[in-house]
Amino acid sequence: MDEHRSIELLARMIGRERVAAEPDAAAGLVRQCGGLPLAVKIAGARLIGRPDWTLAAFADRLSDERGRLDELRYGDLAVRASLAVGWQGLGGTADRLLRLIGSLAVDDLGLAAANALDGRAPAAVHRDLDRLVEARLLEPGAGDRYAVHDLVRLDARERSAQLPAAERHEAAERFVHFYLATLRDASRLYAPHSTWRWTTGLPPDRLRTRGLPGADRRQFIEWIRAESGNLVRVAQLAAAQSPATITAYALAAHVPVGSQGCWQERREICELAVETGEEADLAHVRRDLGLVYRHLGLQDKARVVLRQAVEAFRARGEQYLEADALVLLADGSDREAGFSHLQRARELARQVNEYRAEANALAAMAELLADGGDYREARRRLDQTLRLYLTHRSTTGIGRALGKLGELCQRFGHVEEAASYFADAADVSARVGMSLREAARAWDLADVLHDLGRFDEAREQRARSIELGVQLGAIAPDRAAELRAQSRPKRPATLRSDP
Repeated sequence: MDEHRSIELLARMIGRERVAAEPDAAAGLVRQCGGLPLAVKIAGARLIGRPDWTLAAFADRLSDERGRLDELRYGDLAVRASLAVGWQGLGGTADRLLRLIGSLAVDDLGLAAANALDGRAPAAVHRDLDRLVEARLLEPGAGDRYAVHDLVRLDARERSAQLPAAERHEAAERFVHFYLATLRDASRLYAPHSTWRWTTGLPPDRLRTRGLPGADRRQFIEWIRAESGNLVRVAQLAAAQSPATITAYALAAHVPVGSQGCWQERREICELAVETGEEADLAHVRRDLGLVYRHLGLQDKARVVLRQAVEAFRARGEQYLEADALVLLADGSDREAGFSHLQRARELARQVNEYRAEANALAAMAELLADGGDYREARRRLDQTLRLYLTHRSTTGIGRALGKLGELCQRFGHVEEAASYFADAADVSARVGMSLREAARAWDLADVLHDLGRFDEAREQRARSIELGVQLGAIAPDRAAELRAQSRPKRPATLRSDP
């Protein structure tokens, strides 16, 4: 049942006045019952028998997953016993597969991940997944995904303890390695020059399974969006396996996951890696974490980890990476310190002939110059940035530079020129799968088109941006409806232009 019907059933059992007195607790309670009618009925029966209990107190008892199934029993009624019916007649391999899924504590998974977890031939795993759906222990999702009901997951996790510990460990390792291999493959596509993203931490030859088979950029985007709810949980599993595994996972995830936004997920993954990863390789992770902190507005935290990264790269003589971290450190520094960091970053980049770090330094210099009102010099630095990216045929970089030029022109009143730059930036970002950047630049384009009186075109671009934002989880559906109703709404902070 959906939440509304579940609350209605609860209210009929315990009285509407009791539910009306604690509406939030009632909603939380039925969510913990997972919309399962039997679970709601048992919860209602227990509450009838205990008029002295508040709904909040009982919901708090249900919030402990380790004891939830114990709480959901009343007399001869028990959720655990009801679920046991579905397990009967499964057969050994389907039974084992569901126990392994339960051991992961994930809410859903895709077919390829299930194949890695199980370790048998894909056709055999697919047949067992069908059996689990037919037994109503899994629910078919979009595409080739399977959802695990909360209470089924808790039951399966309890039953997984009956599997040998070595078998559970090997399955979890295959599962994590599938995600790691997939993210490394995506990193090769998104950041082909950043070899440390697929070689640092766990050596490639130690991976026990391959990643998503035959994926291209569009398939990686769809996979990351579908897996967004599992990314942090897989990081937790990786951290439990070894420092090398969580370090490798954090570095592989950063760029492809960042292409779809996922700022909070990246924060949690990087923080977990810093806490539990291999210290020798954490400079890269701290650099990534500094970028995330910066975009989340946590400037003090960003400065701490970025300084640590700069010092580590300097001690190791890695000039390109030192330059890259200095550019990030400059943001949030005062004007004098910022220019000093950026000049040093540009010098280092030129010493090692590293155009990406030089381009980043020039773009950051342009922003400082624009803050000081110097349009001419800011424009000159951005033109240099664009030429570097064009010379080296960096499509991702070209899209970034075009967007920065659009921002500068908009800021100084060159609106027609800004519209042209934003249109090109949005289209280039779409071609390379930088969906969050595409959404941000489409929004910017809508703003300048509106200011130019081109209202139909502005609405079209705004709709494009909002639709992408909803797909990425950066805009809630109800918020999207509010934005569509406004003629020139302010861009949501979640649509960041430069992920």
